[in-house]
Amino acid sequence: MNRLILMVLFAGLFILPYSAQAEEERPILKPSPVSDVFVPQGFDDNDNAEVVLHGYFPNTCYRIGPTKVFKEEETKTIIVSAQSYYVPGICLQVMRHYWQSVSLGILEKGSYRIKIEQVRSTIPTLPVVKSSNSGPDDFLYAPVHEVALADTDLHLLTLKGIFKNDCMTLKEVRVVEEPTRVLAVLPIAHYKDNGNCKSADIPFTASVELKPSQEGLYLIHVRSLNGMSFNRVEQLN
Repeated sequence: MNRLILMVLFAGLFILPYSAQAEEERPILKPSPVSDVFVPQGFDDNDNAEVVLHGYFPNTCYRIGPTKVFKEEETKTIIVSAQSYYVPGICLQVMRHYWQSVSLGILEKGSYRIKIEQVRSTIPTLPVVKSSNSGPDDFLYAPVHEVALADTDLHLLTLKGIFKNDCMTLKEVRVVEEPTRVLAVLPIAHYKDNGNCKSADIPFTASVELKPSQEGLYLIHVRSLNGMSFNRVEQLN
């Protein structure tokens, strides 16, 4: 009996400190350090509209956390609350930039104001227009699965994806510079129904050079099939 008690006490010496440590290392929610808000244009009332947040974490203990979206339809105002996870522990004191896409859902036609508590600078408005068709996109976009930016002065952006039949091909990759520091990349596809389309996985790769009008921080906003998109924020020189 005494031996059993000693074994329980001995095990407790390890369990209690571990439990206390685990409790201390639980992530803590803090307001995200948002410094920029990018507002892509070109959404209509069939699209899943979105904005992209950008900021700098002060050390390696921060992680991207949850967001909440509040819509005030009467005033056409959208309030975004963004939080980050802070994990206590040994942190490298190095600034790390991050970006986070925030889905706003399907919005009615109109011009929306975006408000975020942490951002004091002017945020561009989000225009939503009436859809010209029943689909989520103005064009038929290619199903992009991967986006990579070459580390060169050319800012060569590479898109990769897979077509699911042999009637769909990539027609062109169009780059549109929007006045909101957004480079919209549109991989426009062509579908030719010859009555004999065969299901098949057909990989495709395309590269396009980004040529912003000036140096600075840009959102690279790549559209994809079925209203999907890829986003990344980069300093383009």
